[in-house]
Amino acid sequence: MIYKSHLEGDPARFGRIIQTERKRRGLTREKVQEKVGLGVMTQYNVENAKGGTPRAQTFTAYEELFGWKEESAARTFYGGDPKPLHTDVVPEPVPELPPAVRKIAFRLAQLNDPALKQVEELLDLADKMRESNNKGE
Repeated sequence: MIYKSHLEGDPARFGRIIQTERKRRGLTREKVQEKVGLGVMTQYNVENAKGGTPRAQTFTAYEELFGWKEESAARTFYGGDPKPLHTDVVPEPVPELPPAVRKIAFRLAQLNDPALKQVEELLDLADKMRESNNKGE
């Protein structure tokens, strides 16, 4: 157990780490709510260093979501670094995306599920058209 009586938490740093992890995984706050039950406002407050120290359930939800060891989120709040559950799995580095791709990804992240389904269908159609054109060459 983390004994925090003598430690100062760093909500701003913790919020940045949580937001970075969420976005790196391509998750919206709504998807996080679906997966681990954290309310959108709770996530907003954590990511923007509002509301003080998160509750134990909030720390646990982030550990489950990100695959961190038990008490890793609290340790991170108090200045440590998160520890992955499986240290034998090395995450692949995330390549730097061109600005146009980042812009598109940002816009896609704002869409709801039906709109995303339409975008997916359009991309599938574009792939089929490209395949058809390549066969005709």
